[in-house]
Amino acid sequence: MQTPDIHLPPKMYEERTAEDGKVYTYCTMRQIVLHTIGLDRADARVYHRHGRAFYKPYRNYFNTYVGEYPWPMLCEAGYAEMGKPHTHKNMEPTANYWLTRKGLDWLESEIGIHICDED
Repeated sequence: MQTPDIHLPPKMYEERTAEDGKVYTYCTMRQIVLHTIGLDRADARVYHRHGRAFYKPYRNYFNTYVGEYPWPMLCEAGYAEMGKPHTHKNMEPTANYWLTRKGLDWLESEIGIHICDED
């Protein structure tokens, strides 16, 4: 199976201007996947040993609407999995997504930090 050509954008957020002139800030895939494992926090504990950086996630999940970007693409690549969708009242269905070991290895290669398995 060929490895998909998915790369993280350099920025965590991007701004877009709507037709009415309002500026909206959007999370990029970088922010979403780093948030999934808690690596977007200022107090994330990245440690260094023998010239390499390591991180042990304290979580590995992201709850959002079913089919929300970038999760379908990451699931199709084998980098993520989706849990059972659930609905609350009249809202659109949501689900938990998480990165697989293959996804953690991909993220590791994108950011240059070894990501250990979470507890």
